Amino acid sequence: MRFDHKKVLVTGATRGIGREIARRFAAAGAHIVVHGHANRAGAKKTMESLAGDGHLIVLGDVGDSAT
Repeated sequence: MRFDHKKVLVTGATRGIGREIARRFAAAGAHIVVHGHANRAGAKKTMESLAGDGHLIVLGDVGDSAT
């Protein structure tokens, strides 16, 4: 299945399963929004592992509207 030019938000994408999900969506053509609570180094590592371009990092707590 292809996701060309689709935008995908992957929460918890700074490590483990979330990183792999982001990688697979990117390999299928999606633009990824890499989300993590505060793991800037992990988010950067995820970004470096993604195919293509047009990806974005967003750090914050999705359970807290103030962040």
